[in-house]
Amino acid sequence: MPTFSYNTATARFERRIGTRQETAPLEITWVCSASSSPTEWPGRIENASVTGASVFGPVGLPVEIGAEAQIRLEDEYTVVRVCRSEVTERPDVARYGVEFVSRESALQSYLFRTLGEGRPQQDYWRHFNS
Repeated sequence: MPTFSYNTATARFERRIGTRQETAPLEITWVCSASSSPTEWPGRIENASVTGASVFGPVGLPVEIGAEAQIRLEDEYTVVRVCRSEVTERPDVARYGVEFVSRESALQSYLFRTLGEGRPQQDYWRHFNS
């Protein structure tokens, strides 16, 4: 069931489906357009839901709240929309809350595997519900 909350700081509704779950750190690459050519920065996903994630990266990525950026896992790109950012206890690292605009196979496989751990398999539910 979707979790809806209203964030008065950003005056936006959050439409997260499910809850954020801690994940094993996943090293990714931020790909943002700073002027006319894309630039890359290291990043890391540490928790996720099926609709978004908390992604760490350097402070000052050239992306505005509400704008789209890309994250790369292996050789595949995923488009995300940046919903919020906050500086962490390390002044050079920020936590970016993103929602997935697209999920490519490497990231989607990782999320399904990670978020599905400890849950009954789809075949079990098919058998149980028939």
